[in-house]
Amino acid sequence: MRVGTLSFFWHVFLATIVPMFVVLLVYLFSIRIGFFRFITLDGVMNQIIKNGFTVTFIVNCLAFSYYPIVVDKLAKGSLKRSLLFILLDTAAKLLLFIVIEFAVFALFAVSDQGFNSDSVAAVKAVPPTIAAAIRFENLTGVYLYSVAISSFRFTCFTQ
Repeated sequence: MRVGTLSFFWHVFLATIVPMFVVLLVYLFSIRIGFFRFITLDGVMNQIIKNGFTVTFIVNCLAFSYYPIVVDKLAKGSLKRSLLFILLDTAAKLLLFIVIEFAVFALFAVSDQGFNSDSVAAVKAVPPTIAAAIRFENLTGVYLYSVAISSFRFTCFTQ
């Protein structure tokens, strides 16, 4: 099934925002300072929109653009093949997320929006940020885990 451009972006938007919102709620319950207090902290909404949603949306757009080709082959495959696809897809999306995160951090530095305009410091900040994200200790963890689960949401739109 071929999806039109606007429909594709709408579905990617939904496949990005729904998992992100769910994972954000889990994160907010884990930090125990309260939803409204956290959201009103200086720069949190800016970070969620400019970094989190943008990076996650780009990763999903790139990944989901190859889904029509792969899902057709996947539907004809075995359960083992399907599980392999999900594993490889998730790994590719997480790797793509990390690469785009490097680019966004450097862009923030170059555009004087962070890291004291030092792109080297921005790039050096990515590994510890990703490490903390894996442990679900920062907002980047919200984006990382929402990217990982967004594939399951999108497959509903491709069949």
